[in-house]
Amino acid sequence: MKKHKVKTLLKISRKNAKKDIQADLTKALQEVVGKFGKSSKKLDKTIKRSAIKLAKELSKELDLQPETEPKETVATSTEAKAVQAPKKPAAPKAAKPAKKETPAES
Repeated sequence: MKKHKVKTLLKISRKNAKKDIQADLTKALQEVVGKFGKSSKKLDKTIKRSAIKLAKELSKELDLQPETEPKETVATSTEAKAVQAPKKPAAPKAAKPAKKETPAES
């Protein structure tokens, strides 16, 4: 893979990891708060902000391997099939006979 492609894949992997970490942290903290008492909008907002910050820090420290996206592999395999078996040209359609005008239509 080219260096630019690897960097792009790593960036996508980090972004996905960040979102996953953030969602898991928020869910876990909401459950804990629910066990000990009622949650409020202010508390929910604080939990969300903290989860975003912590997820950002954790995702930077992760040592990720670039993953190939399954969508790309599927697209390349279908392109390879298209190159191997080109479509046959369609048979020319028969021309329709011209409509004759009747004296009533003119």
